[in-house]
Order: sequence, then structure tokens, then C-alpha cells
Amino acid sequence: MDKLIQCALRRHLCSKCNSQIKFSTFVNKTSNVILQPYVHKDLFLRKFSLALKVKANITSKLYSTDSYVTTVEHQLVNEFELNHQQAENLLKRWPELNDISAEEFKIRRDYLMHLGLKVGQIKQVLTNSPNLFLTHQLPLEKRVNYLLVEIGYTRAALVHLFLSAPAVFNETTEEVYQKHYYVHVDMGQRQGWFTDPDTLGLLQHNLQHLTERHLFLSRRGQYIAADRHGNTKIINPTLKEMFCTNINEFCDKIAKCEEAEFQLFRKMVKIELKIKEDFSNDSSTEVDDDEQNSENDFANNLLKHL
Repeated sequence: MDKLIQCALRRHLCSKCNSQIKFSTFVNKTSNVILQPYVHKDLFLRKFSLALKVKANITSKLYSTDSYVTTVEHQLVNEFELNHQQAENLLKRWPELNDISAEEFKIRRDYLMHLGLKVGQIKQVLTNSPNLFLTHQLPLEKRVNYLLVEIGYTRAALVHLFLSAPAVFNETTEEVYQKHYYVHVDMGQRQGWFTDPDTLGLLQHNLQHLTERHLFLSRRGQYIAADRHGNTKIINPTLKEMFCTNINEFCDKIAKCEEAEFQLFRKMVKIELKIKEDFSNDSSTEVDDDEQNSENDFANNLLKHL
């Protein structure tokens, strides 16, 4: 008897509508049970009353504005496939996510899916770079259009960029352009290097990181830019090896030097770049006809800082 009543209750409680269960309907559905003589009417009424309370409890949770359904944590679990522990840890690290409305989360998720990201990839973007969901939608769309139209990214490469270097979408177009220009022109990487998923991770770092490692290898003769035909005199390390490794691995396996040597070079590069910036600003305001004197002045300024 209890199993039959539970089955009847389950059929009614699985409904997501807000209407109440009618007693007549409840009796009709279980008429084969209620006609049995040993089923007491009071017992049946108590079970029906309990069913109504359970129904009301479920309905209040489904439609309450302060319910579990409307919390950010529940949305992360249902729509982004995070488990409760992952969602809780994410909200602890980024409490700002609690200020995002459910509609804004849905807009950002739908936009990423429109660009070609799958649910699992969106989950990876959310956990690795949640600040991407804190940016406004319009600047993100402008950055995406800039990469697609101005630089020439494909949709597939753009998906890999979201996974490998999501920090790019929080940078200005000038910063993005400078990094691409440096790799393309100063390093001589004129092939479509940004179509390689393993290489795109270098864009996660700032321009100073790229400059320090490239100049260090270049001045040691361990990196030589390719000519116009794409040929090099030596086998250069890959861009991933140069920029996407930690400092210990970079010094031990790539540069084959002591870490202290590279740290000293980094300090010298910072001074050098600062002097070049100041010198270029002075040269733009004052015209110097003697180029040799200009070079000497630059060398003297460099020696003073060293």
C-alpha cells in the first residue's frame, strides 16, 4: 500500500506547476488502494496532508526570489557544470562574482558559445580567468572584433586564445598590438604563429616578459631572427619554450645559464628601456644634427645608470 501511495505522490510532486493537488484527483489515481477495506480514511488523509506540505515546500523553493535556484552558486553548478565544491571555492576567491546577475551570466555564456566555445571550455575559462566575466560585454566584443578583423585570427585560434591566454581580453588594443608587433617584426616570426594553440600562451605575459627573454637569448647568440625566406642560421627554441616556461626551466634547459645571470640581465634591460624611452622623448622635442653625439650621449647615460 505504501509503495502505491508513494508512486502516486511521486507522479504529482514531479510536476513543476504551482497548482495544488486536488484530493479527488489524488483518490482517483489511487482508487485501487482506497477501496481496500483495511485502509483507514484518517491514515489516507494524513498522507495526503503530508503530500501537500511537501508540494508547498518544493514550490516555495522553485519560485522564491531568495531561493537556492537563484543563487550564483547554483547557476555555476547547473549552467557551467561545476560541482558545489568548485563553485564555493571560486566564489571565495572572487566574491565579486556574487554581484553579477543571472542574466549577465547567461549573456556572457551565450556569447562565448556563439564564438565556438563548448560548455567544458567555458567552464575552463571561468575557473582560470573569472575576471573575464566581470568585464562589460561591449569592450569584450570590441576586443574580439579587433583580433578577428585587424590581426587576422580565425575562430578556431580565438577559441584557443580564450583557453591559453584569456588575459588578452582584459588588455587595451594598444597592448595587444605591441605584443603581436614585437613577435612579428622584432623576432621575425612572420608566419601565422598565433594559429598554433601551444604558442598562444605567450600572449598571457606582458611585453616586458617577452622582451627580456628574447633579448637575453638573442645577445647570447641562442636566437637569430629568420630571413625573409624563413631560414635561420641556427635552430631557434620554440616560442613556447622561450616564453611559456618558468624561470628555472628557462635558465636550465633553454638558455643554459645561471639564474643569477638572467636576473642581472633583467635589471639591465629595465634600465636600458627606460633610458631609451627618455632619450626618444628628448629627441622628439630637440633636433640634433650630429648623430654621433646623440649615440655618445645615450652611451654615457647608460653607463651612469650601470
